[in-house]
Amino acid sequence: MKKMVIVIMNIAAVMTIEALTATASDLTPVLQKAQADLSATLTAIDKDLTDAAKKLSAIDRKSDEARKILSAVCKNRAYVYDCAILDMNGKLSLMEPENARKYEGADVSSEAHVKELFKTKAPLVSMVFKALDGLNYIDFEYPIITDKGECVGAVSLLVMHAKLLEGVIAPLVKDKPCKIWVMQADGLCIYDQDPAQVNKNIFTDPIFQSFTDLISLAKTVAKEPNGTGSYEFYKKDLEDKTVVKKDAVWDTVKMPANEWRIVTVEIKENQPVPK
Repeated sequence: MKKMVIVIMNIAAVMTIEALTATASDLTPVLQKAQADLSATLTAIDKDLTDAAKKLSAIDRKSDEARKILSAVCKNRAYVYDCAILDMNGKLSLMEPENARKYEGADVSSEAHVKELFKTKAPLVSMVFKALDGLNYIDFEYPIITDKGECVGAVSLLVMHAKLLEGVIAPLVKDKPCKIWVMQADGLCIYDQDPAQVNKNIFTDPIFQSFTDLISLAKTVAKEPNGTGSYEFYKKDLEDKTVVKKDAVWDTVKMPANEWRIVTVEIKENQPVPK
């Protein structure tokens, strides 16, 4: 009897692996497209901030010309909250667009990512943090380095991360039987098609605590840059209490000093989980 149980368990394991392999095959093209499109968006931001920092290194950083440079970085980016110049004291010396100017002169030197930037003098993308208005953002920070190699400040792009990701991801999964969510390495969900899950930490938030396999998967996702797995969770959103099995495939988008995990999920429509 014991041998038969072991055989049955082995068969079940093989079937699970085969199912995940089939899921990976189905989801990988969507995942790869999401990864490529997001990388292209981030590369464009990188280029514009690099160019802006170079231009700002050679001019008066409180001039009208500096404002024009900031405005150009913000232009046609609906996910941008503001673009700013930081002086070497960590103060916001110049800001665009106009509705952000009320924060000019504010001291943000205590922010962890600002400290890190002036320590390393290298570009970085922050983790999610609460900005001066009390809301959550991600900050792209690039040092302003003169031709002589002197750091004279930084240029910052404050981004509404869920809006940025929505613009890239939503068109890819429209009318498809899959969804995508994005996570920081600390377990914070920075994008989900259910807005109620954004800015909640999968490791610690109470809404996830009864879904132990989801937490386990999320911890694996945090540790491994890519992979496959499965978990149980609500079928659609936090309002839909139907629990179903979901198979997942994930990969990574790398940025200066940061990484995002992109998780593509197939909902098993015919596999509701018994209560």
